[in-house]
Amino acid sequence: MNQEKINFHIARDFSELFNIATKFLSQNFKHFFKTIVFIVGPFVLLSAIFGAFYQAHALSFPKTALEGVSGRMQIYSNMLNQFGWQYFALLFFSFCSGLVMLTTVYSYMIAYDMHGPKNFGIPEVKALVLKNIAKTIKGFAIFFLIMVVVLLVVSIVLGIFVMLLKIFAVVIVLLFMLGLLFISPPYLWKFSTFYLPLMTEDLTVSEAFGKVRRVMEGNFFSTWLLIFSTILVLIILGLVFSAPVIIYQIILQVGGITASDNTTPFIIVTLICSFFSKFVYSVFYIVCGFHYYSLSEAKEGAALLNRIDEIGNTPSNDVDQHY
Repeated sequence: MNQEKINFHIARDFSELFNIATKFLSQNFKHFFKTIVFIVGPFVLLSAIFGAFYQAHALSFPKTALEGVSGRMQIYSNMLNQFGWQYFALLFFSFCSGLVMLTTVYSYMIAYDMHGPKNFGIPEVKALVLKNIAKTIKGFAIFFLIMVVVLLVVSIVLGIFVMLLKIFAVVIVLLFMLGLLFISPPYLWKFSTFYLPLMTEDLTVSEAFGKVRRVMEGNFFSTWLLIFSTILVLIILGLVFSAPVIIYQIILQVGGITASDNTTPFIIVTLICSFFSKFVYSVFYIVCGFHYYSLSEAKEGAALLNRIDEIGNTPSNDVDQHY
């Protein structure tokens, strides 16, 4: 039985976006999940393994290495030992799994839009991933540098306020945090979605980001509501998958047992929870992708229809012509 192809290029409202994302996942869940496992799975697996090793190391360290150490030296020793090779391996493979996940989800959506359901396989998605991964890395590198500069400037400005205003600085910092919470969801959508036009069109990073910004004009609040709701749902799902390892850590702490005494079961529990919780966030990129197609169609599709109407309604030539 042939599945009905979902048309990405339709302007949709808030509820329709959630419905179409759910329909897309339910229609293609097995195929999508298998694609994610084969392409992203190795990176997620390595990230989860090093995350488990790091957490086991961090939990066991205070019981074994800080005896007899006090004061400031205890703080330094704790920091140096916790940020070991496991932590840097975790960071590296977390970045890799995140970028490959983003590229794979958007590549899957592009392949679906091109070929339709059940008319493409893992090789087609993998080819798109290999074709676009360099663009993704470049876009992320530029975005990361911009964020570092912005955070540095904000930190300096807030530091100056704290020194000059002292008690009033608390109010200013709170207002800043509230403002950041207000504007974060739409900007998070922009920084997560500009990869899609970067992959589908011959655009530079700045042009792709500019296009995403243009299609969102006039849709700030709808974007805020969509992304905030999606993040809230994904956080809840992530907590569900993370609950076993959190409970296990509490049991270790309450029982006075170090993770080094139970390394194998701790790593297994952490590995399973981390592996599935990371896959949950692939849904975020699907929602972002559908929202981009919807906004793009609302902007560019409406402009195209207006242009067609103008051409179809050109005034007739009533002027008498003389030869």
